[in-house]
Formats: sequence, C-alpha cells, structure tokens
Amino acid sequence: MYIDKTKRCEYSDGTHILRSWYLILMQPEWHSEDGSLSAWNARYPIKAVLRKVALRQFGQWMMGRARIRSHSIIISGSYGHDGLPCAVPIAAYNQGIEVPAELIAKWNTGGGWNSAGSEAPEMAAWAHVHFDKLVPLEARQPEPRGPNQPQGEIIKTWRHGPCRIDVYDLQGWKNGRSRLGYRLRCGGITIFEGVDYSPSPMHAEDSLWVVADLLRWFSLRPGDTDEEYFANYTPTQLAFAEQHGEELSYVAINMEERLAKKSRQQKVLA
Repeated sequence: MYIDKTKRCEYSDGTHILRSWYLILMQPEWHSEDGSLSAWNARYPIKAVLRKVALRQFGQWMMGRARIRSHSIIISGSYGHDGLPCAVPIAAYNQGIEVPAELIAKWNTGGGWNSAGSEAPEMAAWAHVHFDKLVPLEARQPEPRGPNQPQGEIIKTWRHGPCRIDVYDLQGWKNGRSRLGYRLRCGGITIFEGVDYSPSPMHAEDSLWVVADLLRWFSLRPGDTDEEYFANYTPTQLAFAEQHGEELSYVAINMEERLAKKSRQQKVLA
C-alpha cells in the first residue's frame, strides 16, 4: 500500500506505472513436506517494511518487485499480496518491525477485498511515524555524488574474474521504464559508470537479463561498431575493451542463451 501520493507514468499503449513509498506486510514462508512453497506461516506476527516500489500495469493487475536485503519480493495490489501479507524468506521477515495488534485488528475488520480497507489511513499514519525503523539506511536516497555517478541501493552485483558489475536503483523512470545506474570495475578500477540505463519492462531490474544487456555494451571493441562510438573512450576503457571485450561478449551470449532456455522450460511446465 502506498503511504504517499504516487508518481505516475503512462506508456504509449495506455498502461501505467506508479511509484512511491510502499508499505509491505509480511509473514515467513511456510513450506510443505516436499519442500514446495505453500503459503505464509500464520503463527508468526505480521511485520512491515517500507520500500520504494514501482507497480506496472499487467492487464487488470498492478505488479512490481521490492528488494529486502538480498531478496527480491513480488508485489501485487495492496500490502504486497492483494490486501494480504506477503510470504517471504525468514531473513527478509526479520528486517521488518511488528505491526501493532490494534492496527492488525482494524485490518482484519477493515472490509478490504483484494485491497486496503478502512484501516488504510491509520496504517499510512503509523508508517510515517515509524519511517526510520521501516526503511534501512541502504534503501534511502543518499546525497548526490555527481551527474554520472550512480547512487542509491545496489540491487544486483555480478562478478566474473577481476570484473564486477553493480546495478543501482535510481528510484525513477525514463520514457516509461525504470531508470538504473551501473558501475563496472576491473581489478578495483572503475571502467564504466553511468545513470542512463533503462532495462526492458519484461525483465526484473535485479535479473541476470540486465547484467547480460550491460555486458553487451561494455564488451564492444573497435571494429564491432562505428568508430564514432569510441570517440569519447578513455585510454583505460580502450585497454579494457581490447583485453576483456571478446571474453565478456561470449559470457553475455552464453548468459542470454541459458536464460532464454530456462524461460522456455518454465513456459512448458506452466
């Protein structure tokens, strides 16, 4: 449930994106004897966290993802699960604070159906009062560092040999897409960084699809495209392209092939 007025963006096809601080209710996952995820464990009290969440329109549903430490949580409708708590890993659950019993009682009798009920204004007010406890420091917007330096929460880290890619949530969007920052280091030296990347809306912001797409750009070498593309490259960037470009291009291709194969298998099972 959004606790503030949302920022709204509309695609050319009429679908929408909403983004603001979102109150997530949660309980730990409960697994059946065969290990499959069954539901949330109602024996645990309901806890809450606040995260910046972008909900995109998929048909009649509004859906998105939230990051709680290293866990990516699917969000839908109000409170994260269409008016109900999200079932999350215990490590994510432990990041929250317990919702007061009197608020839970009002939530239970609030009349919400697949959405928030009459308790919503009091839930939002409680979230504002306890904002500092509901939002960890790493999830807040830091002070600006520079026009091209990524800032914000790191939502994906990928390593290959001496190379490391960090992907940052910039808490905004560009032309109807999420806006992400990126930084590529090699041997501890920053090679590329920027705030101008927007992933496909078909892929999660913290997915390997994003890493593979960035690698496609980072691995370009003179001769792969027009010479003008490399006009503003530094000597360090050119040396990186010559030394690591070919290998990383193969890594990107193999990664995309594995992801595509996994996607096809999941469609068959569905």
